[in-house]
Amino acid sequence: MKSSLHAIFSDTKQGNLAQSIIQKCVHCGFCNANCPTYRLTGEELDGPRGRIYQIKNLLEEGEASTNVQRHLDRCLTCRRCETTCPSSVQYSRLMDIAKHFLEPRLKRPLSARILRTLLLWLLPYNKRLYPFIRLGMFLRSAMPSCIAQHIPINEQTYGQYGQKKHSMPKNPIATVILPSGCVQSVAKPQINEETIQFLHKLGYRVVPTDTGCCGALAHHMSASKITNQQLKHNIQCWYEILMEAELNKHPTYIVITASGCGAMVKDYAYVMQTSNESEEWIQKAQIISDACVDLSELITPQYLQSHLQQNNVKEPCKIAYHPPCTLQHGQNNTGKVEALLKTVGYELLPFADSDQCCGSAGTYSLFQPKIAKQLRKNKLSYLNGTNPDIIVTANIGCQLFLEGGASTPIKHWIQLINQRI
Repeated sequence: MKSSLHAIFSDTKQGNLAQSIIQKCVHCGFCNANCPTYRLTGEELDGPRGRIYQIKNLLEEGEASTNVQRHLDRCLTCRRCETTCPSSVQYSRLMDIAKHFLEPRLKRPLSARILRTLLLWLLPYNKRLYPFIRLGMFLRSAMPSCIAQHIPINEQTYGQYGQKKHSMPKNPIATVILPSGCVQSVAKPQINEETIQFLHKLGYRVVPTDTGCCGALAHHMSASKITNQQLKHNIQCWYEILMEAELNKHPTYIVITASGCGAMVKDYAYVMQTSNESEEWIQKAQIISDACVDLSELITPQYLQSHLQQNNVKEPCKIAYHPPCTLQHGQNNTGKVEALLKTVGYELLPFADSDQCCGSAGTYSLFQPKIAKQLRKNKLSYLNGTNPDIIVTANIGCQLFLEGGASTPIKHWIQLINQRI
């Protein structure tokens, strides 16, 4: 697909990158067949191919349009289209460029501006979020369903899976830098606690870091200034730990338990580069991205098998695993979580459209509730159709959104594995 850049995009990193991406597109339409929003609406402009055409026109004309913004806003950025695309079109990169161009040039309705400002002020900061979460949990049963569905269910509703605490190993095989995260640390703190227990059992030294939000929320809302502040804060904190470990010749990893955050951290170098940051920051960001792994990438089924306690196998044993888009499409990480769950004795129940988005997509469920709820309804119908004891996922956003409409308990996969090690 040929394109010619408008003067405001020519000779810019963003413009040149966007043009190179568009030129790879052969408008075959394979992407539309797998796009969640296109499958719901049937509108060309709500599919990847249609959105690419709109972005192409944007780059050529240089004019911001609310109509284009509306169709781009409907995109979940699930990246299912990237997995399908035979030409390896980096669609998500193109979306970032277009959204960051449109956002400062178009004035959203007052209600939308208030909501976006509130979310940016609240969600990335666990100390601000904590009292709201705890109050919401306490009053959840008395709230209207439209509000209650966005409040996390107290983990104790379905019982605790945590075992006794294990102290730091004396001769650790490696060091793990474990970010506390923002929403997860207050909505489901058990995930972080049991991750630490699990890693200690397997011989890892864990260094928790209270670095807060990974920057994904601000980045996907095109709040560039806030994104860069959060990224620089995290990069500097983790960089110092990594450099100290390198001096001691000790293997060290930044381990992420929320796949949405992991996809973002692995993109730090790209974000710094397209934000026109200094070469020093870009190099530091690349070191951070290279050190980042999803928890499922840190361990192998064979190593896990050697620590398995057969006498600790308990029900429930039948589970339906929902692989988050950020893990399977964003990080190209498929099959690893499933292999670990099978290793410790769980039976995984297959279901249709497992590669489709659940509708959460960060803040998408708040900005596009109609589409998000329909996607969740579809996903839960497939998940519940297997009659599982528990639904399992690998991302806090998916977990919270799904449990807002589910009757089956929903857990992070590490919680189930931790109880059998």
